[in-house]
Amino acid sequence: MSAFEEQLRSAAQQTKLPPGLSNERNIQFQSWNVFDAKKQTWTCVVPTASSSFVSNESSTTAATAAGAAQMAGMAPLQRDATRFTIVTWNVDGFTKPRRARMRALLAYILDSPPDILFLQEVCREALDMILSDSRVRAGWFISDTSTDDSAWHGVPFATLTLLARSRFANSDGYGDSTSDGQTATLGSPLWRVSLPSRYGRDALCCDILVQPTKALDGTHEAVPVRLLNVHLDSLPARPSLRPRQLAIAAALLRAVALTRYPEGKGLVAGDFNPVQREDQTLVEECGLVDAWTALHSETDDPGFTWGVDGQQRFPPNRMDKVALLGLQPMEMEVLHPGSLEPRWRRQMVASGGSQEDDYDEEEEDWEERDARQNTPIPWSDHSGLRLLFRLNI
Repeated sequence: MSAFEEQLRSAAQQTKLPPGLSNERNIQFQSWNVFDAKKQTWTCVVPTASSSFVSNESSTTAATAAGAAQMAGMAPLQRDATRFTIVTWNVDGFTKPRRARMRALLAYILDSPPDILFLQEVCREALDMILSDSRVRAGWFISDTSTDDSAWHGVPFATLTLLARSRFANSDGYGDSTSDGQTATLGSPLWRVSLPSRYGRDALCCDILVQPTKALDGTHEAVPVRLLNVHLDSLPARPSLRPRQLAIAAALLRAVALTRYPEGKGLVAGDFNPVQREDQTLVEECGLVDAWTALHSETDDPGFTWGVDGQQRFPPNRMDKVALLGLQPMEMEVLHPGSLEPRWRRQMVASGGSQEDDYDEEEEDWEERDARQNTPIPWSDHSGLRLLFRLNI
């Protein structure tokens, strides 16, 4: 076993999991990844013992903390180490051209970057594009950098989690050393939990350690917060496996309970696919808080994230959700996708664009279809969600 594999194994052993799940074969630990500008390559990062939350609740020191960036379109943030923003988006792993759509969607997200970014339905072409993006390389930890079967397991797409280096640090020095907003550290390696599923779905999990504002001098323990990125089963098949999938996710959140916070703290976000009537109450039945419902219960905004363009076979639906445990939702909005305009390739080349890698021979069928239909292509068939939340600590 290499030194790196031993480091990953050690960190994995310190990760708190629900009883009965710790030794299951359906858990696969993996490292974080960060771009090494000197070597011009992505390199593996595993949180060391000094930055990991261990099971005996020993004291942990987080990165030197200060403030948080203002989130576009929402209230300006004060210097509060306990507030974070998350964006979650199903990016559509099927519609061509995949690279061009992903490039446009990613540019839109990074124009007002969140602290935490969850993506679902990331196909191999989309991942290649993300990994080549200069802003991702310069400013983000990322869960996956390989298009082998470690994340896909024979399926056409996977979930992907990114954490902003302006907010999160790691004990080996990676992070944004020029930022005064680092208020948390990577608290564990990542791991995938295979869910009972007809489609090979899993939960992509990680822990972060948050240093409370009142404890910036390092005299208090950092608080672990668990983040789960999910894409629950699609379609109205019976029996539905979504209740079991979300129950497992809720159990994973509760596994990081502390004496001070016996219920645990964390969130599960992504594409919940609530296509049956019983799905509408699953979040509450699992003891979690639906962030959109909590913030918009007295408004007429349904928060639809799918079918809003009227082009789908089924009615509009709030497919995508953020469910919270021990966290307070502050502000939330739906992010609707833009579109690639008709004949985007011709316009790009004519304007001197250098995005020739956005398409390949495999996508010529899409170009021919666009020439016939002369219609815009949405970045995704889903809208995204942006949530500002805080820890009450």
